[in-house]
Amino acid sequence: MSDSATGKDIKPVGTLVFDENNNILLCSGIGKSRKQDITQLATLQVDDEGFATVEDKQAGLKVSLYRDEDMTTVLYSKA
Repeated sequence: MSDSATGKDIKPVGTLVFDENNNILLCSGIGKSRKQDITQLATLQVDDEGFATVEDKQAGLKVSLYRDEDMTTVLYSKA
């Protein structure tokens, strides 16, 4: 799968899924060591469809988020 805007390959390195009470439902890869991100990600503004993207430049990660009612799914990928 390629990022159509840049032509760069997306390289997923982890996931994090949590509920409306910030309880972890699932984590994998780098998501296992990024549990402290939940507090900040839980308050992140999403667009009308529930998506948001931020970048952790220090860690070299792109953080893609999807929120649907009571669950938030986060995908970490190499920036």
